[in-house]
Amino acid sequence: MKNTSTALGIAPRKNLWRSLASPAYLFSKAPFIALFNLLLLAALASVVGSLSATLIFLLLLPLAGMAFGYFERWRLNTMG
Repeated sequence: MKNTSTALGIAPRKNLWRSLASPAYLFSKAPFIALFNLLLLAALASVVGSLSATLIFLLLLPLAGMAFGYFERWRLNTMG
């Protein structure tokens, strides 16, 4: 077995679980990168979601208008 200790006597972190278990993890750059990534993806999802909802609404609005017009013509013919 190799001696993996450093000059300070702390074993280097070789995997994610060991990094997360370390109390120094909160002061490293990894949590801030994860938070930035989360905020960036939330903003991107918000923009993409609103744009897709707008496009779907604009594409379905004429179909709804045609259906309403068909219903109104049917109603006027029925009423006389």
